[in-house]
Amino acid sequence: MSWQLAYVVLSGLLVVLNSAPLYWQFVQGNSGPIAMGVWVVLTNLIEFVNAVLWYHDDVDRAPAWCDIRVKLAIGQEVGRVAAVFCIARFLADIVSPRATAITRKDRRRRALQDYLLSFGVPGVIMACHVLYQPNRYRLVRGRGCQVTQVMTWPTLVLRIIWSPLFAVGGTLYSAYTVYRLVRHRRNFGRVVAGAHSALTTARFIRLGAVSMAYLCVGVPLSVWSAIVNIQSSGRYYDYSWTYAHSAWHVRPVTYGDEPAHDFTSWANVIVGLIFFAAFGFGTEAITAYKRICSALHLRAGDTSQHSRSRARPTFTWTRWGSRSADCRLAPRQVPAFEIGREVGVKEGIKVVIEEEQDIV
Repeated sequence: MSWQLAYVVLSGLLVVLNSAPLYWQFVQGNSGPIAMGVWVVLTNLIEFVNAVLWYHDDVDRAPAWCDIRVKLAIGQEVGRVAAVFCIARFLADIVSPRATAITRKDRRRRALQDYLLSFGVPGVIMACHVLYQPNRYRLVRGRGCQVTQVMTWPTLVLRIIWSPLFAVGGTLYSAYTVYRLVRHRRNFGRVVAGAHSALTTARFIRLGAVSMAYLCVGVPLSVWSAIVNIQSSGRYYDYSWTYAHSAWHVRPVTYGDEPAHDFTSWANVIVGLIFFAAFGFGTEAITAYKRICSALHLRAGDTSQHSRSRARPTFTWTRWGSRSADCRLAPRQVPAFEIGREVGVKEGIKVVIEEEQDIV
C-alpha cells in the first residue's frame, strides 16, 4: 500500500512540475521536446486519475474514461519513444558534417515530421487496436483500466514492434552523435554552432542528456514491455475478426488479480523524472517559474489592496463654501448619526471631519 501511495503522489507531482518546462518548450517551438513533454504530462495525469479512482477496489465506475484511457495507453507507448527518436535525429543532424544553416522552412518541415512521427503514428496504432481487442478493458485494483488484446499478427505488426524499432533507431542516432562529439571534442562549440540553429551549448547538452538517459532506460523497457505483452496475450492465433471479438458482448469488462504495480507501471514515473531533470532546471524553466510566481504574487497583492480600499472610509477636503463631502463606509457598518464640525479655517480652506458612530 505504501508503494501505491508513493505512485499516486509522484504521478500527480510530476504533472505539476513538468508543466512549466513543457510551457517553455511550446514558447520556443522545439517540436521534439514538445512531443515528449505532452506524452509525459498526459501519461502521468492519466495514471494519477487511474490510481486515485481505483485505489481500493476494481469497481467499474467510469466506463467512458476507461475506453479513452486504454487507447491513450497504447499511443503513449509509441509516442514517447518516437519523440525521443526525433530528438536524437535532430542532434545527429546538428553534428553531421553535411549540416547546413537551418532556415525557417527547414524548421517547419522538421516540426511537421516530428509531429507526424510522435502523434500521427500513435494515432494510427490507437485506431487499429479495435482489430485485436477482445474486450473493452480490464480492471485491476490499484491500477484501474488496462489494455486487452489477442495475440495475432495485427497485434505484432500494429502495436508491439513499434516501440523497439523507434528505440533502436534513436540509439543509433545517439551513438552517432556521441561519436562525432568525441572526435571533435576540442571544437565542440564550433560544431554545435555550425548548423546555425537556435541551440546553445547548454541546450545541446541537455537534449543529448535526455536522449541518452531515456534511451538507456527506454530500450530495455521497450524490449521488456514487448515480452510482457506477448506473455500476457496468451498463445498465438491465426487472425479472425469473429474470434477476436467473440467475447466482446459476453464479457466486455474483465477483472485481473495481478500485482497493482510492477516494473513496467513505474516506467511513467521514471520518464517523468528524466524529463524534469533535463528541462526543469534550465535557465528558461527557472525564468518561467519566476514569471508564474510574480503573476500569482501580483494577483494576490491586487486582491488584498482592493479589499483594504473597500474596507476603509475616505474623506475629502472641500473648498470654502462647499457643503458636500464624500465618505464611503466600510462594509457592514451602519452609521447612527453624523456630526459635522468645523475644525479650523486657514487660507480660505475649511476642514470638515465627518464622524461616524456604529451601533453594535
